[in-house]
Amino acid sequence: MKFSLDFRQDRTNAILTSLIIIIVTLIVITSIKIILSSNNSAPRLILDTNRVSINVGDMYEIKYKTKNINKVDVTYSSSNTAIAVVSNNGTITGVKKGETTIKMTYSLGINSSYSNLIFVTVK
Repeated sequence: MKFSLDFRQDRTNAILTSLIIIIVTLIVITSIKIILSSNNSAPRLILDTNRVSINVGDMYEIKYKTKNINKVDVTYSSSNTAIAVVSNNGTITGVKKGETTIKMTYSLGINSSYSNLIFVTVK
């Protein structure tokens, strides 16, 4: 009789251990979801697109939305001004056929600088 009692106790311990593991796993998963969802409120700048195709002589205005940002300072630069140039207000102009990258840099405060790349094809 003692053997069957020990067997039941071992089985009960195994079930309790399994339940504890499941509960801890659920707590960890919930914590991760909370952390990830809280990052959605971080200030950021969202580009409408990161790929642009224009003809020589055509212009395209870079458009973006801000999330949780009151004021943002943006600067633009072209990696190859022989292909496309970009103005201070974010207007890209196709110069000659080819591909280049426009770098959009923005600051959200002291010592915080971020950048987005826009891949430009001039046809």
